[in-house]
Amino acid sequence: MALLLVVDEDAQLRQMLRVIFEEVGHQVTEAASETEAIRLYQRQPADLVLCDVPHPEKPTLAIVEKLRPQFPQLKVLAMSGGIPPCGPNTQVRLAAQLGTQGVLAKPFALATLLALVAATLKDGRG
Repeated sequence: MALLLVVDEDAQLRQMLRVIFEEVGHQVTEAASETEAIRLYQRQPADLVLCDVPHPEKPTLAIVEKLRPQFPQLKVLAMSGGIPPCGPNTQVRLAAQLGTQGVLAKPFALATLLALVAATLKDGRG
């Protein structure tokens, strides 16, 4: 199916996401930091990056800033425990601010995660 790069400092969350995505047929690479993820992506670009927002109060993603000029097809979904539950309009604005295709507030429902990943992979825009 697709190669996913999961970026989060929480090793348990990365492992859980690996198991979930591998069960539905994806390949998964893991990184504990954006710096590690940037190196991995440069070696083997993933179809989709799921990346934790390290500082929700000042949301930026280095992976987008560093890789998008080199890889315009880069697709990223942001994940954060610091994003309060919000409506679709707020999520769209935050995704645009981060330069991502979408935003997931932790904790998220498995069905929501899988639906957003599938929709993002299906969308031809990078």
